[in-house]
Amino acid sequence: MAPPVVRQPRAPRRPHLDRSSRRGDRRPVSDRVPTDSRLPVDRIHRNRTQGSRARYRAGVEIPNRGAGHRPRRRPDSDRKRWRERAHSSRQRRDGLRAHRTGARATPPARIVSDAPYGVRTLPELYKEWAASGMIANIGTRLVEIGSGTLVLEGNLTAEAHGFPTSRGPIVHGGAIATLADETLASVAFTLAEEGETTATADLKVDYYRPGKPGRLICRARVRHRTRRLAFCEASVEQESGEIIAEARAVIAYVRA
Repeated sequence: MAPPVVRQPRAPRRPHLDRSSRRGDRRPVSDRVPTDSRLPVDRIHRNRTQGSRARYRAGVEIPNRGAGHRPRRRPDSDRKRWRERAHSSRQRRDGLRAHRTGARATPPARIVSDAPYGVRTLPELYKEWAASGMIANIGTRLVEIGSGTLVLEGNLTAEAHGFPTSRGPIVHGGAIATLADETLASVAFTLAEEGETTATADLKVDYYRPGKPGRLICRARVRHRTRRLAFCEASVEQESGEIIAEARAVIAYVRA
């Protein structure tokens, strides 16, 4: 039996070294290697049964308790704190102990109003509007304001707004319509957004009885609002509570 032979690694390629003729530079190896010369050199390495070494191998960790030491987290180490508050009652939310001030103390939160923009700004704006013009002429003032509701009070006199009749002076219908129109446009403004103002697109007034000079009260509310329009209604009353007229209007929202 011929001794087994293999090709040496990195042997130069020669034209006479081929598999058919079984020629080449060969050397004997131990009997435990199969007698097949075509096996690669790595297959006959003495350490071929030993696998490759893993790059990261688990080992024993010894805590040194020094600076920067971060031991491995144990599984379920925080199970006992489930459903508990992140901060105890003795500690502030910003990390400072209770009843101690510091630079990291949270500033007090500002009170934010939930009222619409129109409700917040209309009282101050109405003071400016009532200083001159038609609003000053009928002497209206803001009595009650809410989101989509409004009450105005007007002082209509016989000298400035009266109309003579055989039964004495009555309030002119135009003055009553002005009071209703002003109230309807203002109640629509309570639902306005910042940068919007109101303008009357359509107005209809129904007169039930003559109005007497004196204090007249107009109550209005918004029935429905779309993106650009508000449908409102109002009633004009005497100081005694008797209704003398009702009005309906379509108010448009335009850029201020």
